[in-house]
Amino acid sequence: MNIKLIILSLYITVFQTLSIRAQLKEGGYLQYGSLSVKDTSVIYKEIQRIEQILPLYPDSAIQLLEEVYRNSKVNHYDFASGAARLYQGNAFLKKSDYINALRAYQQACYYLYKTPRGRRNVPAILNNIGNVYQQMNNYEKAVDYFYKAIFLADSLKPSINVDYIYHNLAGVLIELDQPHTKVLSYLHTAEKFAQKKNDFSILTKNNITKGYAYFNARLWDSSLIFFNKAYKMAIRHNYQEDQYVALLNIACVYSELYQYDTAIHHFLQAEQIQAEIAPFFRNRLYKCLGVAYARTGRYRYAEQYLTMALQGSQASNQLGILLYVHKDLSDLYSEMKQFEKAYYHNTLYSELKDSVAKKEIINRVNSLESKYSVAKKNEEIARKELEIQSQHNRIRDKNILLGIIILCTTGLIIFLVFRYRQKRKLHRTQMEGMKKQQHIELLQAHINGEEQERKRIARELHDGLGGLSSALSLNIHLLKEEPFPIQHSKVYANVEHILASLHSEIKKTAHNLTPDILIQHSLQESILLSCKQMADAAQIDLIVQSIGSFETLDFPLKLTIYRIIQELVNNIVKHARATKVLVQLVAQPNATIITVEDNGIGYNTAALHKGMGLENIKSRVSSLDGLLNIESAPGEGTTTTIEFYN
Repeated sequence: MNIKLIILSLYITVFQTLSIRAQLKEGGYLQYGSLSVKDTSVIYKEIQRIEQILPLYPDSAIQLLEEVYRNSKVNHYDFASGAARLYQGNAFLKKSDYINALRAYQQACYYLYKTPRGRRNVPAILNNIGNVYQQMNNYEKAVDYFYKAIFLADSLKPSINVDYIYHNLAGVLIELDQPHTKVLSYLHTAEKFAQKKNDFSILTKNNITKGYAYFNARLWDSSLIFFNKAYKMAIRHNYQEDQYVALLNIACVYSELYQYDTAIHHFLQAEQIQAEIAPFFRNRLYKCLGVAYARTGRYRYAEQYLTMALQGSQASNQLGILLYVHKDLSDLYSEMKQFEKAYYHNTLYSELKDSVAKKEIINRVNSLESKYSVAKKNEEIARKELEIQSQHNRIRDKNILLGIIILCTTGLIIFLVFRYRQKRKLHRTQMEGMKKQQHIELLQAHINGEEQERKRIARELHDGLGGLSSALSLNIHLLKEEPFPIQHSKVYANVEHILASLHSEIKKTAHNLTPDILIQHSLQESILLSCKQMADAAQIDLIVQSIGSFETLDFPLKLTIYRIIQELVNNIVKHARATKVLVQLVAQPNATIITVEDNGIGYNTAALHKGMGLENIKSRVSSLDGLLNIESAPGEGTTTTIEFYN
C-alpha cells in the first residue's frame, strides 16, 4: 500500500510540473525550454504563475525558475533575473536548504538593486536573509542583516514600510536573551508602521512576539494576554498558521505553570488545524506535547510525539529542537525503565550538544575575525587619510590670506543680500497677514449674515406659518362642535394628525434656526437638546461629554461650535448608518477642542467629494482660524477633530 502511495505522489508531482510547463508554452512565453524575448512585465507574470506551485512542489518550481533566470540574464532583464532568484530562494528555504537559499537571495539583491523598481524590494530580501541566519541559529548575522534592511528602507525615497523588519529584529533579540523592555520598544515601532497601513498580519505576529518577550521574562499573565489576543486576531482574519503558533505558545505557558492537562488541550487544538505549517512549529509542538504527556504519566503518547519531533527535526536539520528531543527521550525511557534506549539518546544528546557548542564557538570566532579585519582596514584608511590631511594643511597655510579676503568680501555680499531678502520676506508676510485677516473678516461676515437670515426665517415660520397652522388647528377643533359627525371621519382624524405634525415640525425648525437656546442653556446642554432630537429620530445612541468650563467663551465662538456640531451630527444621521455617536468638548487654558466620533460605515478621505455640509464646516472653522482634521476609512467609522486656539 505504501509503495502505491509513493508512486501516486510522484505521478502527481510530474503531472503538475508538466501542466505548468504546458500552460507557459501555451501562453507563448516558454518555447522549447527558453523564454522568447518579451518585456519584463510579461516575464514577471510567468514568475508569479510558477510561484503558485512553489508551496507544494518546490523542486519543480526551482527548475522552472532556473530557466526563467537564464533567459532573463541573457536578455539583460535585471528585474526579472532578480525576481527569479528571489522566488528560488523562497523555494530553497521551503526545503530548509539554507546554503542555496542564501546564495539565491544574495544574487536577487545584486540584480534587483540595479533597477529603480527592484531596489524597493531589496530591504525585504535582506530581511529574508536575516530570517535564514536566524533559523541557522547565527543570531549575530541575523541582527546585522535586519539592521541593513532597516537602513536601506529608510534611505529609499519615498521610504517604505518596515514593520515586518522591526518585528523580526525583536524576535532575534529575544533569542539573544535581551531585556524584554528593549524587545518591546522594537515591537512598538513595528506596531506603529503596521497600524498605518492596517497590516493585520504583522499586528497578529507582533502580539505573538510580545507574548514571547513576556514568556522569556517569566511574566506568565502578560504572556497569556498577548498570545490570546493574537489567537483571536488570527481567527478573525483567518491566519491559520498564526492560530497554530498562538495555541502552541498558550499551551507552553500552561506547561510552565504545571497545568499539563490544560496545556495538552491547547496542543491538540493546534494540531487539528489543517494548514501548511512551518516545520519548526510542527516539530516544536510535537516535542512540547510529548513532554506534557510524559509529565502526566501517559508514556505511550509521549513516546509517539517525541518520535515525531525527532524525525521532523532530523528531516529539516533543526539542531536546536533535535538536541532537546534526544534529552527528553532519554528522560522518558529512564522513567519507562528502558535504560538501554535512555543511554542511547543521552549519548546522542551529549554528542550533539558538543557539536552545537563548537558551532557557536566557530561562529563567534568568525565574527571576531571579521570585526578584527574591518578594524585593521579602518586603521590603514585612517593612516592614509592623516597623510592626505597633512598635505592639505600645507596648501591651506599658503592660501589662508587669500581665503580671508574672499571670505570677508563674500560675507559682506551675503549680508547685503540677506538684508534685502529679509525686507522682501517681511513685506510678503505683512501682505499675507492682511489678506488672511480680510479673508477671515469676510467669512465672519458671511456667517453673521447667515445667522441673521436664520433668525428672519425662524420669525417668519413662527409668526407666519406658525400662526396660520394654529388658526387652522383651532378651526378644525371647532368642527367637532358641529352637529354632523365629521369628527368621526377617518379623513378628519388624518388631517388633524398631519396638522399636529406640521405644527410640531414648524416649531422644531424655528427652534433649530434661532440660537436663543444658547442664551437659555449652557453650550453642552444646547448641543445635547439640539442633536438628541436628530439622533433619537434615527435611533442613534448619542453621548455628549464635556471637560472644563465653557462659560468664558465668546458668544460667536459658542455659536460656531454649536452650528458645527449640528452639521456633523446631521451628516452622521443622513449618511453614516451609525448606531453610536460620541460628542466630546474639552476646554483648555489656551484652546477648545471638539471631537465627534461615530461607528458608521466610514469613507475614503482621499476620494472625498466636497459637499455643502463639509464646506460649511470648513468655512466656520476657517473663520475663527481653527484646525480641522477628519480621519476615516471604509468600515472603520469617522472621527472629526476641531481645535480653536485662544
